Amino acid sequence: MRAICTSPSGPLLTQRPVPEPAPGWARLRVRMAGVCRTDLQAARGELPVAEGRVLGHELVGELDDPALIAALGARRCAVRPRLGDGRFLGVDLDGAFAEQLCVPIGALVPVPDEMSLQRAAFVEPMAAALAVLAAPWPDDGRVALRGQGRIAELCRRVLAWAGRPLLSPAPAAEGGLSMLVITDAAPILDLSSVVVGGRVLLKGRPACPVPLELRAVVEREITLQGVNYGDFDLAVRLLHSGAVPVDDLFAPPLPLADFAAAFTGAEDHKAFLSMGA
Repeated sequence: MRAICTSPSGPLLTQRPVPEPAPGWARLRVRMAGVCRTDLQAARGELPVAEGRVLGHELVGELDDPALIAALGARRCAVRPRLGDGRFLGVDLDGAFAEQLCVPIGALVPVPDEMSLQRAAFVEPMAAALAVLAAPWPDDGRVALRGQGRIAELCRRVLAWAGRPLLSPAPAAEGGLSMLVITDAAPILDLSSVVVGGRVLLKGRPACPVPLELRAVVEREITLQGVNYGDFDLAVRLLHSGAVPVDDLFAPPLPLADFAAAFTGAEDHKAFLSMGA
């Protein structure tokens, strides 16, 4: 099968053996996979990944096991990429940029057959954005979001859907904030805009360490809260219903052979690879 793997010279399209599922695992025929910043960081060597690792963790695929299809009530599935043992798909084990892959059955997220492949492959980013709902919302509503690009915009849309409006436009220097949501880490984590007893919600996985203004955290008793994923099943429902609009964030899918273009696309539109071409 074809797969995009890491190499000393960058990502390569290569041939790999079709994987065999271990007990308790399932094999998926990948239909569509999304490219995200984690994949780009791994491809550039900024994130430590074994040579020859198949990249990718955002996908929709189809099962070929009739018994499992009956048990799940669906043929198509997205995947929770963080496994129960802590490993991450496309980083610690082979991932989605391949014609087939194997994952634990418990990582499967059923999606409706009638959902578009791009929306179905976007379940993981939507679940990641839903994580920003985990924090208690301050009564004064003085919340701003710091970040650029697709993930920041998706988090804004999720918050709007949940009835949690952000200050817009953000106040000068984001001053007097009860909560600051950060989707992009700056060279230093500047917390000067957060009030005493405020909260900083960290949404994002930078590839390298980020210096922290620790004095501000201690002296102003600021709570730092990392958020990883929200509810994957809710992500499916929101995408299927269109309650949170996303189609304008998508670039046209590219065939697997054109992966280089997908790896160099703009951050504001999600690049997708179609495994059937």
